[in-house]
Amino acid sequence: MKSWHLITWGIVLWSSLLLAGCSGLPLWLETPEAKRTPAASVAPLTAEQAVLQQFAWVQRAAAEQLERELPALEEVFALQPVERHRLRLAVTLGFADCRGCDRQRAVELFQQSQREAEEDTTRTLAAMFLDLLETRTQLEARGTELARQRQAAQALQQQLGALQEKLDALTSIEESLHQRE
Repeated sequence: MKSWHLITWGIVLWSSLLLAGCSGLPLWLETPEAKRTPAASVAPLTAEQAVLQQFAWVQRAAAEQLERELPALEEVFALQPVERHRLRLAVTLGFADCRGCDRQRAVELFQQSQREAEEDTTRTLAAMFLDLLETRTQLEARGTELARQRQAAQALQQQLGALQEKLDALTSIEESLHQRE
């Protein structure tokens, strides 16, 4: 009787946890599609909010998720080339780390939004993302250059060590020659 009572309470506990868990999924279980589907009582997101939400998602998404999402964004933009879809695609192309990502195309899409957007806030957002993307590209180039310089310095350090060993050997030989004389 006691074990049956524990099993019953266990089932009740797990059921309540399961039901409570459905009300708010952890971030790692939420899909981009689920996040973008507004609830009936919530006002739809503005284009700027949707783009910022896409940026936040791109920052924490895994490469596999990004590679699945990118073709869907391309298709949506091809069917409806509006600012919201253009900027969401540009954010993903420019800031994601995946095989299909293309920073140059992202720059072109951001520039197009700067020229063609009707809303000032959308143009400003496109300019901000364009500036951020250019800064990120410059920082990555600088990081690559620093890594190359670090490797060159290590190679020179190794050569210096080898030359120092040779100099020490020559000095030792010279001292032994002087001792023989």
